[in-house]
Parts: sequence; structure tokens; C-alpha cells
Amino acid sequence: MKIVFDEKAISDLENIRQWIARESPWMATRVIEELFSNIWSLSVFLHGGDGAWSQGRANSS
Repeated sequence: MKIVFDEKAISDLENIRQWIARESPWMATRVIEELFSNIWSLSVFLHGGDGAWSQGRANSS
């Protein structure tokens, strides 16, 4: 699966980074890196997990 970020998504991520950076520039970078890492993982492990979301069990507690 190929993930493509549109301009709005990139702008939103930059706004998130800037907002966090007001308190901690280091943490802002870390959060954005984690977001990208998790997003890219979706493309690699598209069908990962136990299927709880697709089977309606994700919020059944």
C-alpha cells in the first residue's frame, strides 16, 4: 500500500509540531517522528492485529 499525504495533512502535522514545540522543541520532533513511523507501519502491516476493529470488539469493555 502506498501512503500519500496531501497538502492539508502536511499542514496539519506542521501545526501540531509547532504547537508542541512551544513547550518542547525536542518533544515536537519526537511526536512527529512517531506519527510518521506509525503511519508507515500501516502500509507495511496493513492487515496486522487480531481483527478486533473489523469485528466490532475494539470498544466492547
